[in-house]
Amino acid sequence: MRTPTLLPNKRSDEQTRAAYRMLRDCFHYALNTSTCRAKILVKYFGEEFGPDGCKMCDVCINGPPEMHDFKEEAVVFMNVLQAQAATEGMDYNSTDCYTSGRRNIGAVPDFRMAVSYIREKIPRFAMTDKIWWQGLARILEDVGYIQEAAEIPRVLIQHPELTRAGLNFLSSQPDEEGLYAYPDAATLLAISNPKSFSSSSEWGRGWADPEIRRQRLAGKTGRRKRKRGSRKQPAGFTTAKERLSAILSKSKRRK
Repeated sequence: MRTPTLLPNKRSDEQTRAAYRMLRDCFHYALNTSTCRAKILVKYFGEEFGPDGCKMCDVCINGPPEMHDFKEEAVVFMNVLQAQAATEGMDYNSTDCYTSGRRNIGAVPDFRMAVSYIREKIPRFAMTDKIWWQGLARILEDVGYIQEAAEIPRVLIQHPELTRAGLNFLSSQPDEEGLYAYPDAATLLAISNPKSFSSSSEWGRGWADPEIRRQRLAGKTGRRKRKRGSRKQPAGFTTAKERLSAILSKSKRRK
């Protein structure tokens, strides 16, 4: 069965780009945590709401969340993207900088590959969720440090590549300046509900830890097996016709 769509069957690339652009705007509107929602809606249609907010939406009532410094994670993520573009592998050493290695992580920038590489090679990021990195990618895209490399961008960035501003940010990084931004709703959810094992590879590595292995095995042995008893039919009704006749006669007696 064909998936229903709002676009015509024979659509141009421009129509597809416009559709994904509208979906991205809706997605970002839902994840917004720092700007009045009425302002976003009015600005979307090319108008100005005014200096004050609506005082009625959740952002105006609850206020924005605390700003977070994403500089450390942004530098790591952007360095991996730069390594992908250069078709060279990267190793993270004790001096907190990337150097060329033997492993080739691909010439085409790929978000999932970059995040998997970071979680595999850098221990302190091993348990970070992919949703959190997607939020970081949206922040870097908003400030103009990365952009979608695919010809037709999707709702979520899939092939991020560095822009000229991103390269300048990597080449000149004042130690005292950070990259402060408001985390969106998805990022806040990933922070408040961290996942112990966010991929199958991390789940497999967990079995190497004796304590984790003991807890998992204890959880399996502690489960009770459900006993499935056979349903016995009432005596005297062996066929479907006899059972149906009994039901009809019972309903007649009730009337």
